[in-house]
Amino acid sequence: MALTRSQENLEATLAVCQRLLLGLDGASGSIDAAATKTALSQMMETMAEIKEKFFMKTNPSIPPTVTCKKGASQLEELAGKGDWAGFGTAFAKFQTDVKALVEKAKMEGTTIT
Repeated sequence: MALTRSQENLEATLAVCQRLLLGLDGASGSIDAAATKTALSQMMETMAEIKEKFFMKTNPSIPPTVTCKKGASQLEELAGKGDWAGFGTAFAKFQTDVKALVEKAKMEGTTIT
């Protein structure tokens, strides 16, 4: 079965996160590499779990997955430059974006008729 656009965005986000995990070994400065790797791994597990949720197959899932994809790309860019101070701020925003996506994917309080 073909992936939806949201699922493709999520796959791209997970791929960037995987590369980030490898790149965090060289992190220095204002971030705690071990804690960041742990948090990133947990977010990746959560995103992988929601990939097949009904919400991810609907159009309302596109904007939050695009936001997460852009956030992950920004993190990769900052890590590539070695801008660890900016990385910390961007990582906090990425965590918020992923949390928002997960909450929407759970669809709590939504009734499908």
